[in-house]
This record gives sequence, C-alpha cells and structure tokens, in this order.
Amino acid sequence: MESPRVLLADDLPEMLETLTQLLRDDFEIVGYAQDGEEAIKAATTYNPDLLVLDIEMPFRNGIQVASHLRDSGCRAKVIFLTVHEDLDYIVG
Repeated sequence: MESPRVLLADDLPEMLETLTQLLRDDFEIVGYAQDGEEAIKAATTYNPDLLVLDIEMPFRNGIQVASHLRDSGCRAKVIFLTVHEDLDYIVG
C-alpha cells in the first residue's frame, strides 16, 4: 500500500524540519513551501493527498491557499497549523 503523499507549507524552516521528522515514517513528503505562492505552485506540481498549511505565511496565508486550490479543483485534504494562541484568530 502506498503512503499518502503530503505537501508541507510553513514559513519557518524549523517547523518544516520538525514536521518532516514526525511524518516521514508514515507519509511520503512530496514537497515543501515557505510561502503561500510556493504552496500553490507545489500543490499544482505534486498533486498531494494531504496539505499541511501554516495559517500565517507570506504572500498568501494557508486559508487563502486552500481556498485557491479548492477553486482550482484540488481535492487534497487540508490540515492547518498555527502557533497563535488567540482563539478569535484561529476560529475567525
């Protein structure tokens, strides 16, 4: 059985490394992005099964990236990440 293909997008290289360490045994990491525009390009190129998106990234945030990709026909599942503690920011 093939591992699910994952694209990781976060503007912090340390977070990308941590996510890679956590996921690499169970998932195929197909690409990385450090801003919203890179995430869109990578998702279009690699067609992942799962997107792990930081909510706050340069150029486009993770929510904007997911919306754009959905409108473009991408059917990957999405997990959003954030280090914000403000519940209004996270929910709103």
